[in-house]
Amino acid sequence: PEFVPGALALGFLLVAEVAAAPAVVSESALVYMARHRNLVLSMMMIGIQIGLTLLLLFLMRQGGYPGIALAVAPALALALALTFNSIVKSQLLRRLLRQRIATWRPALIMASAVAVIVGSLVVMLPHSLEWVELVVGVPGILAAYCVIIWRFGFGPEDRALFRKAEAR
Repeated sequence: PEFVPGALALGFLLVAEVAAAPAVVSESALVYMARHRNLVLSMMMIGIQIGLTLLLLFLMRQGGYPGIALAVAPALALALALTFNSIVKSQLLRRLLRQRIATWRPALIMASAVAVIVGSLVVMLPHSLEWVELVVGVPGILAAYCVIIWRFGFGPEDRALFRKAEAR
């Protein structure tokens, strides 16, 4: 029973990672184009996360979920705050550039979907094999995610950054 809140919190943290991607893409340009607005938006995101965390903790405790609230509320609040941040920063960059901005990467969505599928399959194992969920499941989820990102998310230039530099 203690494992379930932790697994749910990790799931929300994966959602938060995916939700943060568009903000990261937008922020790389906003740092140069609108650094003060970018900073204010980042500070607002932190404030929203704090407020949502406190609100969710309160609501979950009132709803009778005190144990799960401590694990899940901060992770869910982070996912929601980062989603808001991504939308706002992407829209600001689009407005500043007067161009359509492609901040969602299909490879990231694919990798997340594959990670969820692998995780779901691992969780279907019998409860007597919980150790397999941890020993095989966690590395399996990470490996599936990384393979999809490496194969479909990185171009030749990106892969070159990870290669060992040739001795000269």
